[in-house]
Amino acid sequence: MRPGMLRKKITIQQVSEEQTTDGFPTPTWSTFATVCAEFVIMKGSVGVGDETIQGDRPIAETNQQIRIRYLSGLTPKMRVVFESRIFNIRSIVNPGEQNIEMIMRVSEEVS
Repeated sequence: MRPGMLRKKITIQQVSEEQTTDGFPTPTWSTFATVCAEFVIMKGSVGVGDETIQGDRPIAETNQQIRIRYLSGLTPKMRVVFESRIFNIRSIVNPGEQNIEMIMRVSEEVS
């Protein structure tokens, strides 16, 4: 991995559920780590996303990869925040299981 490529600062958040005064669970996001990253454009995905239906409205999803240095404890239940954008982690790869870098396949929901 070339360290000079890790130019974007991202925040990785983890979720916990807290109960409201009504007794309903509500997700609360907190910072797990702030790291430097590289956004990798996936072949064939420039400007193209999949459209799904959530509730009664269509949601466009764009797929990307984010590369970071190895980070112990990272799971697909977490999410990535970059500036005002939120990316859901779909999968995580630790190439060669060498604990040098991690590649997260993420999707950004765009309403």
